[in-house]
Amino acid sequence: MVPLWRSGLDAGVLAVDHQRILAVLAEHHREGGSGLICRQIAAAMGLELTPARIEGVVRSRARRPAERGWLVKERSGAYRLAPGPAAAS
Repeated sequence: MVPLWRSGLDAGVLAVDHQRILAVLAEHHREGGSGLICRQIAAAMGLELTPARIEGVVRSRARRPAERGWLVKERSGAYRLAPGPAAAS
């Protein structure tokens, strides 16, 4: 379960896979980057770039944090940190 993001809530409350996705996006954000597509997130996580890994591990697990305010899904399909979590990173 992914709780709704609120001020003071740390990524440590999330499942490990969600934390790994947020860590990749936080690092990308600190480097001045914008959003990443799931294939780029999977590569940064060191996953095999197969449809099963990209769809099953990244896309399926990025969707819920986006619905709960941790991430933003852009029209292009890329994900980035939401403003609250980005300020905390």
